[in-house]
Amino acid sequence: MFTGLGIIFDTYANERHSYGFPRVLAVNLDGHTKYDLGNDGDSQALGACSVNFRRTNVATKFKLTYVKGDFLDLKIQYKAWDEWTDCFTIPGITLPSNPFIGFSALTGDVSDNHEYVSSHSHP
Repeated sequence: MFTGLGIIFDTYANERHSYGFPRVLAVNLDGHTKYDLGNDGDSQALGACSVNFRRTNVATKFKLTYVKGDFLDLKIQYKAWDEWTDCFTIPGITLPSNPFIGFSALTGDVSDNHEYVSSHSHP
């Protein structure tokens, strides 16, 4: 359980779906509702895309753009350097004025290396 927006890079399907994995999704939780791990957050997703970001020839990076009260957009670099693929756009979303940003990783039977390199904010 958490309060706020989560961008989840899910590499393992816990349930059968009509889409492929790995999958990237955005959920906005209220602190009282559990993330639906068993169904891979399917019913909670505000936006999502299936992207094969594992074992690529370039570092997988994501670019999250938020325009207050207008939209949140996620693009991913995984095919080639400086080639950005649209993942999702969420219109009309409002996030807190003073957000807390956190990064976390969890692995199960299928493990990956997770490296936090940097983040940038523009006023």
